[in-house]
Amino acid sequence: MCPAGGGGPRVWPARRIVEAILCLDRTGCAWLYLPAGFPPWRTVYGYVAAWRDDGTLARLHDVLRAQVRAAAGRNPEPAAAVIGSWPVRAARYRSGGQPRLG
Repeated sequence: MCPAGGGGPRVWPARRIVEAILCLDRTGCAWLYLPAGFPPWRTVYGYVAAWRDDGTLARLHDVLRAQVRAAAGRNPEPAAAVIGSWPVRAARYRSGGQPRLG
């Protein structure tokens, strides 16, 4: 659970790291303005980057999504996805905004 490159003893409890991540998500503040009392922003960012790179965040997202869907009485796994049509429409036009022939 330590970020890549960490080899020493953990200075900050994992709970404080997660609380800092939740604070950033909830408030939308910049990393640099993480409130006092949390680990330094570089420490928190190191954990987020490591968890992103090793797939921990994706696995966490999948588990939470399944739990929310099950609580709502839905199939835990989504059965369909919506794909926006904007890229398709955009591909019909050249950069000059003229419809493509053919």
